[in-house]
Amino acid sequence: MLSALVPRHVRLKNNENQSTYDPIIVSLGPYHHGESDLQVAEEYKHKVLEIYVSKSGVNREFFYNKVLNIVDQVRNYYIGVSISNEALAEMMLLDSCFVVNLMEINAGMNDNYRHFCYHLGRSAFSLIFQDIFCLENQIPLVLIKLLISLIYRDRDGEGNNLINKFLGITCFGDIQCVTNEDPMVVDYTPLHLLEAYHRVFVKGNIRRSASNESTKLPIWGRCLCLRSTRKKEMNGSATANTNTMSYKQQNFRSVMELKSKGIYFRPSPDSMEPSFTPYACFGVLNLPILVVNHNTKSFLSNIIAYEMSPHSDTQIEVTSYVNFMKMLIDGPTDVKELREKEILFSSLSSDEQVVQVFKDLETFGADNENVFREFKEVFDRHCISKAETWMAELIYTYFRTPWTAIALFAAILLLVLTFVQTYFTLRPVKS
Repeated sequence: MLSALVPRHVRLKNNENQSTYDPIIVSLGPYHHGESDLQVAEEYKHKVLEIYVSKSGVNREFFYNKVLNIVDQVRNYYIGVSISNEALAEMMLLDSCFVVNLMEINAGMNDNYRHFCYHLGRSAFSLIFQDIFCLENQIPLVLIKLLISLIYRDRDGEGNNLINKFLGITCFGDIQCVTNEDPMVVDYTPLHLLEAYHRVFVKGNIRRSASNESTKLPIWGRCLCLRSTRKKEMNGSATANTNTMSYKQQNFRSVMELKSKGIYFRPSPDSMEPSFTPYACFGVLNLPILVVNHNTKSFLSNIIAYEMSPHSDTQIEVTSYVNFMKMLIDGPTDVKELREKEILFSSLSSDEQVVQVFKDLETFGADNENVFREFKEVFDRHCISKAETWMAELIYTYFRTPWTAIALFAAILLLVLTFVQTYFTLRPVKS
């Protein structure tokens, strides 16, 4: 056996200069095409195409001509692409076959996982999802849908829901992704997978699988899901600088600070947006489940970059959510508290690393004060109430454990006995 070289993506694990916006394993589309470090995946793309040609019973030219027919439409999705139609069609055919194959593997719809690992390595399988959701590494979703229709030929409807199934599994794992609207067909087809993924995050709800009450977490750590509470009739600016945020929004503090003021944390069982329930002297803050792993920083950075791009039509919901979490997570004790409440799950080796992930996420001062507006208003009203927060601090200080409560009662009893003793010393009982 020949001496093996260290894979490039293994070397890059310790390279702090590696951009979170650049692919590590595979290039998709023209922007990173031809880079020397990504050539191993190029060889595998040809093998994937051969597999589909063999299974379909048609020749390679059949697929190529179908892509060539829409190559002018595909070209319009990119800026500054000067290669010929034939070269662009060839690139798009190979890239879209690669993506469809990965979707099938992740959804358990083919047995090509070993084939993938043989050519690219087992560790590359998790990192490949980081590449697929890079903003500069996207291919038109209309092209992926075309290839799916050609491969499946509407066979028993197998290919109809492949994209939705892929998005649901990579985002939620065994948690079922439920949307009132199909993210693939409402309003318009998303331009690419990252935009479709953003739509699932913002509009999606979740429910536990009926066959599995102990719901498994997303395998790849597609960390969060949320829904904007911004009303449709509000047509204000999508971006409000943090300097123009209302005073009330500055009341948000870290998890441990809020806990000391009587705020208890619970995982959101059925919703992917925060909610707050106030009570007489405490409150319950429900937060969506968050999964953090080695892909989280890159994935969220690219989602934020997508929301910041001039051609995206969003309310920067994910950027606003990240700002909210950056306020909540100030140190390792905040991470520990969220982990113990089963709100945050991490595959990283320490809580300090989770804190660093959020510190490294750059939101460029952008925030939308209308995201979670109703939740924030209820939460602020509770925090502003002095009586409620004072009572909560009293309970947190003296009743957080049985021992502090016993110590308080012992101190009160001692004070009462001291008062009684002093009283009868000054005023002895007459016989």
